[in-house]
Amino acid sequence: RAETRSRRCSFGIACLAQLPTLERSNLLKFVGDMCESKISSHRLLGVELIGEMLCQGWFWKDHENLSNTMETPFNSSFGEKASDADGGDVDVSSATATPSQSAPRTPSATLLTALQGRLTDKSPTVRTRAALSLSEVARKASLAQEEGRNLDGTVIASTPTNLTEANIPSRALTVALCKIGTSLVDALRHRASTDDRASVRKSAVVAWFQMLHLAHRENKEDFKVSG
Repeated sequence: RAETRSRRCSFGIACLAQLPTLERSNLLKFVGDMCESKISSHRLLGVELIGEMLCQGWFWKDHENLSNTMETPFNSSFGEKASDADGGDVDVSSATATPSQSAPRTPSATLLTALQGRLTDKSPTVRTRAALSLSEVARKASLAQEEGRNLDGTVIASTPTNLTEANIPSRALTVALCKIGTSLVDALRHRASTDDRASVRKSAVVAWFQMLHLAHRENKEDFKVSG
């Protein structure tokens, strides 16, 4: 099942890359709705898709325009409540479930908030997948920055005059992660230390480590260590 889901996710990402910006923004909304579905398999696919989308160059090329025009399906309580197939509410810790309410509601912040919210999902499989997606996003952002590459592995040109931090996808992703870094590190620490499933704890530890590695490289002292 995981292999089938991964193939479907890859196919969806490949299709998204060929669509116009407006159509992609509409599908981003749809993926957001999937993360709030009553059916756990829908939420599972949603978090896997979000993890892949955040590492796509086209997402960040669209990002500036989407930040100004995209209407997201997420309200201020996104990630705080969802239901699975048996009708049970998602287990939530209010101290760690959502990022700072002052975080800008850009498309990247919205999608990262979605992943963070699924860390408290009632389904352990969804919690594990959310932590794995966050780990992979943070790892790819750090690796691309360290190697001076884009998220797709191509070398970042150093000479263009229009090259800014905002239009380098790997840098933009790093900035987005740092903006919710404090709450995200706290949420991952909480999962790593208290979750009743070993698979979730293991995945959360890996994602936590990746975020601390990113914090060290970015000199983000405010979320290197959690209380």
